[in-house]
Amino acid sequence: MTLIIQPYSFWKGHYFEYLRNIDSKNNYKIYCDEKNKNIKNSIFIKCFKINYSKNILLFFFARLLNFLKTIFYITFNVKKEIKLKHDTVHFLEFEPISILIFILINLFNLPQILITIHSVKPSIYKSFFKNILVYVQRFIFFITIILLNFFKVKLIVHSKIHKENLSTFFKKKIYVINYPCKKVNIKIKKKKKITKILFFGLVRDDKGILNFLNEVNLKKFKLSIIGKMSIRDLNFISGLNNKNIFVKNSYIKENQIKKIFLDHDYLVLPYTKKYAGSAGPMFLALSYGLPIICSKVDIFKSFLKTYKVGKLYDPKTFEKNLLKIDSNEYYSLSKKAHLYSKQNNWKHLSLNYNNIYNNLS
Repeated sequence: MTLIIQPYSFWKGHYFEYLRNIDSKNNYKIYCDEKNKNIKNSIFIKCFKINYSKNILLFFFARLLNFLKTIFYITFNVKKEIKLKHDTVHFLEFEPISILIFILINLFNLPQILITIHSVKPSIYKSFFKNILVYVQRFIFFITIILLNFFKVKLIVHSKIHKENLSTFFKKKIYVINYPCKKVNIKIKKKKKITKILFFGLVRDDKGILNFLNEVNLKKFKLSIIGKMSIRDLNFISGLNNKNIFVKNSYIKENQIKKIFLDHDYLVLPYTKKYAGSAGPMFLALSYGLPIICSKVDIFKSFLKTYKVGKLYDPKTFEKNLLKIDSNEYYSLSKKAHLYSKQNNWKHLSLNYNNIYNNLS
């Protein structure tokens, strides 16, 4: 039996959805949350209430404390509630110090450990203080990865690029499972007018939207920037005084997502080389048949070369090249995007994970 662990089920983002969509018929889920979500075959742990989004120190503090609370429960309390013996523990998130502590306190009875790692390189900020903290955290990250070579640990990532980055430090098994798309039943139709571009998600320095706006002069396309941003970034975008830019500064509720994506034609991903994540909005866009327009970052180069679901762009010729995509080519890109989502959704993620669990036992 496998224990599937999510220490951050209550955080905004993919955390709860990721846990919820993994089938656990023969396994058990343990999750740290603000309230009991009544998940089948699961154990709920009350989280520490910390405003992790207020600043970077609270963010790291919340990560550490809630992960530690979860691993201490797994080590000292889980046997009282689960009678079946677990031989594998799968952490859906990676907090290096907590993982090392888990290994140390279970050293003489260590189960097989699986860890899903969603980002490898650090996210870089404009703040010197933030970057110091980030680089210290990444130093600990890679030292921990090296130490994991000496224990019963296997890693899971969502891209070949992340596997290549980690392979320098980790010499044991690394599985690659594509990040999942939503299962959306829509019919892809030809469009006569293709003019609406979407940037979706948290506005952050490494996502490059401010650089994009500085470099690209939008005249024939309308851009929507929808996601949470700082007052500084909001003021910058508002100051551009471009009628073709629409801004919505808020976290987006699940029931609003479908309308937003179906109301646009492309998703733009102007991420910088400092971007370290798995590009969740990209897979959301593919679910709705939106082709993606990407900066020339390795993670996108590799993906587009394989799946042909969008285009790389050059800021100097952005609109010119986009205008060259006629309705027939757009239709082809859109069909490939939606086909990818049908072949790589949450169901497939769950099947891939359960194949790994079964082959370990």
